[in-house]
Amino acid sequence: MMPAKLLSTTSTVALMKKLFFFCAVLGAVFGFSISWAQKPARTGLLSERGLTTADFPQNKKLASNIYIWTDVHPTGLYTTNDLIVITTNGVLVADGQKDPATTKKMVDFIKGLTSQPLR
Repeated sequence: MMPAKLLSTTSTVALMKKLFFFCAVLGAVFGFSISWAQKPARTGLLSERGLTTADFPQNKKLASNIYIWTDVHPTGLYTTNDLIVITTNGVLVADGQKDPATTKKMVDFIKGLTSQPLR
């Protein structure tokens, strides 16, 4: 017969191994389920989105007097976004476009929305 102290240590070690194995399996299942459920990350690269420069510029109304303007970066590789907020004091444009031609297209779009000045 095994001494009681040795038996309880052996049982504890076996129980700890089972718990460790259970936690490892549970963690793996949880990790795989999260990665499977996540949607692919959005990208600004035109080639990965199946778009061309002919698909731009784009604009979308997010809320009352709040718009997003999306156009192609002058490199032609990816898109850039601008936030447009129309207030009673003027228009806020966050993160302007890189070159004058692209900026003019955005400003013309804003002029079609409001007569408020850009600030």
